[in-house]
Amino acid sequence: MTKSYADHLEIPVTDMEKAKKFYSKVFGWNEKGVMQQWDENYILVNLGEGRSSFGLYMVDKVPSENKVIVTMRVDDIETKLREVESSGGETTKEKYEIAPEVGFAGNFKDPFGNVWGFHSPPTI
Repeated sequence: MTKSYADHLEIPVTDMEKAKKFYSKVFGWNEKGVMQQWDENYILVNLGEGRSSFGLYMVDKVPSENKVIVTMRVDDIETKLREVESSGGETTKEKYEIAPEVGFAGNFKDPFGNVWGFHSPPTI
């Protein structure tokens, strides 16, 4: 039996231009070819071979049933949360320690109401 894993995520957005600016600043998805606009309602975020991809898709309203939290690994959660705030997002949980051997986490909402997480490794 093949083990399952997350291969692709799709994130609802209500403004594609705003989404491109926000995610480019916060996650650095602004390199040529990373954000591939397929049509006016869909952008593929291709992080490279062997890595997961993301889709940004247009909706009139982000569904309230969006309960999955995508957690992104970053080096500095506090800096990233400041970038979120300055880019139109909102911090929902400041940086906190998960456990000494696991590292730190923090959460935010993007400008479209999607909840995301950040994780950084433990400091040695």
